[in-house]
Amino acid sequence: MTRTVADAALMLEAMAGYHPADRFSQPGAAINYRHALDDGVEGLKICYSPTLGYAQVDPEVANVWPKQREFLNS
Repeated sequence: MTRTVADAALMLEAMAGYHPADRFSQPGAAINYRHALDDGVEGLKICYSPTLGYAQVDPEVANVWPKQREFLNS
């Protein structure tokens, strides 16, 4: 979807905004994710849910997570 972290931050800003047709979105101030690009990742945590409590995940996609978790822990 993006080629750089900066592009991902910009895309997230566009996707994270409120939309009245989306029952899960909430009105509020826009977040500028690009401001955090130079902050680093030390001390951050990642939350993972294999199904988000409702979704079926393709096994090929589900099999990627253990490998990525090992990479992130290294």
